[in-house]
Amino acid sequence: MGNCTSTAIVGSSSFLLLHNYGYEIDQHDCVIRVNHAPVQSFREHVGVKTTYRLVGPGVINMILNKYSRNKNSKLFSCKGCEDLHTVGDVSRLCKR
Repeated sequence: MGNCTSTAIVGSSSFLLLHNYGYEIDQHDCVIRVNHAPVQSFREHVGVKTTYRLVGPGVINMILNKYSRNKNSKLFSCKGCEDLHTVGDVSRLCKR
């Protein structure tokens, strides 16, 4: 995983919104985020740095459905799905 001497693993629980961990999370060499939780509007709570994002088939399907409505999107064909770090089999979700 590269040079990760310190790593923060950040879930998508609303519990994180009760605390201001953002600065502390962003100080780690690597930040692994789980699922598709937003970061931009919650900087003070969860930080913004993302080194890796782990998602399952449900999130991939949601992303593909969202972008398939916009034919100009780069994600429309999901080229390179085999390079995604996912939990579970997402091959059935990829348009080839």
